[in-house]
Amino acid sequence: KKKKIDVLIGNIPATAYETFREIARALPNVRFIPSLDTQFSNKSKENVTRFAWKYDLPIPKTYIYYNHKNADKFLKKCEYPKIVKKSYGPSNYGGYFVHKVDSYDEAKKLFESKKYCPIYVQDFVPMSADIRVMLIGHKPVCAFWRRPPKGHWLTNTSQGGSMDYMDVPKNVLDLAVQVSKDAKAEYWACDVAYGVDGVPRILECATAFAAFPYIRDWIGQYIMWSLSEGRFRKPHM
Repeated sequence: KKKKIDVLIGNIPATAYETFREIARALPNVRFIPSLDTQFSNKSKENVTRFAWKYDLPIPKTYIYYNHKNADKFLKKCEYPKIVKKSYGPSNYGGYFVHKVDSYDEAKKLFESKKYCPIYVQDFVPMSADIRVMLIGHKPVCAFWRRPPKGHWLTNTSQGGSMDYMDVPKNVLDLAVQVSKDAKAEYWACDVAYGVDGVPRILECATAFAAFPYIRDWIGQYIMWSLSEGRFRKPHM
């Protein structure tokens, strides 16, 4: 308030989201870029899921439990394999907090060792690869396949996965555009599972500040255009 700030630009840490909500309420005349509503999905996996549920977006069937006894009942009767994720922030941190369990015994051992809370479980989607799409101003500016190493299922490059830009399906790009508009996100990234059934499903999504350098440069130019009242040109995507 003392500095008379008009605009605050940058991603909010997942651990500080609720604090920044309070800050935003205390500063009603300050514009946050991205907005607090847009950054809702940044906070946690369950926020991504609830966002998808709200807008009826396609995602793998997801189960969220805060009560361990109820989770245990579900894990005893559900069909496997299942994907288990640590629900913190929008990223899965290179796949190190994503696990595939093939039985109740594997799931029980995993949760006993990891102590994840909430318990966040998804149906396993058979796929040969997933696709990351980055958007600025609701336009896709970069999209690439992430393919797992032979004999593995995790697609993260830190786990040995590879990437290429060949023949990204149009329905994946269309879905990413729709999701960015639902999130009112001018800067956005989606990870999309492209199943063997040809149906794209949202795996992760978040504001796309932590991207490649040239993406950050485009974002900077876009913000300059959007705040300059015509002084700077809108960048060509």
